[in-house]
Amino acid sequence: MSTLKALVVGAGGAAGGGQSGTVYPAGGGGGEVLYNAALSVTSQTYSVTVGTGKTYQPSSQVAGDTGGSSIFSTITARGGKGGGDTGIWGKGGTSGNTTYAGGVRYLFAAGGGAGDGATGSNGSTNLGGNGGDGTANSITGSSVYYGGGGGGGDNITQGTNGQGAYGCGGRGNTGTSANGVVILSWVTADFGTCSVTGAGNAITTNGADSIATFIVDGNFVCNVPTASNPSFLLNFI
Repeated sequence: MSTLKALVVGAGGAAGGGQSGTVYPAGGGGGEVLYNAALSVTSQTYSVTVGTGKTYQPSSQVAGDTGGSSIFSTITARGGKGGGDTGIWGKGGTSGNTTYAGGVRYLFAAGGGAGDGATGSNGSTNLGGNGGDGTANSITGSSVYYGGGGGGGDNITQGTNGQGAYGCGGRGNTGTSANGVVILSWVTADFGTCSVTGAGNAITTNGADSIATFIVDGNFVCNVPTASNPSFLLNFI
């Protein structure tokens, strides 16, 4: 048995929860961001699910849809909630980890959705609330934010999305939310040849590490050394 690093991010929630003639749609919540720095794996084919973003909800008094969950092995990252998910119109969506709340409206300006790492901002005069920031992670070798909240809608200026592209909540006036992502990293020399399936999914290298990035559903074919496999023993002599 060997270990690898796994980052699993749920999809963002869709913008929604506006009210005709009263307030614009609110930003969606960012997807949950989960990280395991030493996840045990064995030689097998793992199914990988990448949560899908949801379409903007323009209808009055209808909350945006919750983003899809992303799954790898024992890790399930939940999708962010849609704008208006609490039944308060103009209030930004809750984060997928349910820790942070969306911002509230001010007149026509809707609140921003919560990110995985911060609450959404409230709307203000002629400005939708900004989405809360997501959570930073360096699994790829660089620090990147994931799971930001979507900015709230307004008739003058929409709020900006929080930091975190993958798993970002939908932006108020037009915001379809972003898909999640699954990223795996392992020390290349400690594993055999691994592969992935799924259009757009790929394995790259960063120094001594291999990195598999899943942007759609697929499989991870994992090959780890065993004492009974002579081809691996050569690596340790």
